[in-house]
Formats: sequence, structure tokens, C-alpha cells
Amino acid sequence: MSSAEFAEWRAFQVLEGGLGPEREDWRVSMIAATILNVNRDPKRSRVVAPIDLIPNWGEDAGRRRSAAAVAEKVKGHFLELMARTKGARRQ
Repeated sequence: MSSAEFAEWRAFQVLEGGLGPEREDWRVSMIAATILNVNRDPKRSRVVAPIDLIPNWGEDAGRRRSAAAVAEKVKGHFLELMARTKGARRQ
């Protein structure tokens, strides 16, 4: 990588933010929140915001909370949705 290319990438990072794991957390959480929200029952559950699905790695690191904890939260939402869907089919 040339120094000019490095300078361009650095300028991009300053303007647009990083390209690391924090950015990926946001991308994945937006997709997950969208899927959860379009499949939710508005009478029984609240809207899920992307921030609800992003772990705070700095704060949670000491407690060993990981992406698995967020995955369990999302899984719980889907299991609830599946249970309600099965109940609606029986009626």
C-alpha cells in the first residue's frame, strides 16, 4: 500500500467511521431488527431497535457477555414468534 493510498483510507475513516467490528455489529443488528420487526405481533411485542441487539463489548467484556448472548436474545424473539404462529394456525 502506498502512502497516498494509506492517506485516502485514513481520510475515509475520519469521514465515514471505522470499518471494524463495531461497524459490522451495526450492520447485522439493522438486519436482525428489521426481520424481527416485520414478523412481530404489534399487539404483543414492542418494536426492536438495532441498538437493542448490539452488545457493549467494553462494558460487558468483564462479565464475559458475548455475541452468543445477543444471539440468544434474537433466538428468543423468533421462538416467541413461532409459538404465536403455531397457535394462530390451530384456530
